[in-house]
Amino acid sequence: MNINVLSLKDGENSYSFSETPDVFELSDFSFISDVKADVRLYKSSTQISLDIKVDTLLELSCDWCLEPYQFRLNTDFSLYYKYTNNREELQSAENDFDDFKFISPDTAYIDLNKEIRDYIVLSLPMKRVPGECEGRCISCGKQLSELFSGHTESDVNPVWEKLITKRISRNKKNK
Repeated sequence: MNINVLSLKDGENSYSFSETPDVFELSDFSFISDVKADVRLYKSSTQISLDIKVDTLLELSCDWCLEPYQFRLNTDFSLYYKYTNNREELQSAENDFDDFKFISPDTAYIDLNKEIRDYIVLSLPMKRVPGECEGRCISCGKQLSELFSGHTESDVNPVWEKLITKRISRNKKNK
């Protein structure tokens, strides 16, 4: 997802991109659809700012029941590129802030693949569950109480026995 910024006139420009997921080198994830990005670019004589909306559909594995479910990833973020001729600022490109970068006034293209890749990874939920309805996992339909009470006391490692005993007694008090 490259944008030719050298030939752009000052003002607002809009772009729509659609790329296959393999462009972003995210082989750990199972994509169902292409990655779509809508970009609104504002160019001035001193900087370029971009507002980017990313949309795609993935298949994740439920942390509760391990069944696959579809997850719609919708995220938006902004990037800022400041023009500079200062060599120190340009050389610090490797240590740029996440959303603020320095570029030379003669930069021809801005490549958005790395930033979009990073925001896809950051937008994935840490707890991957499709949700629940009336105490049931909406992916597999099983009762959550069944999914969480799969161990017996004989399964407990002695190292963890005190912790589990405390948790069980605390749960009984709360009921």
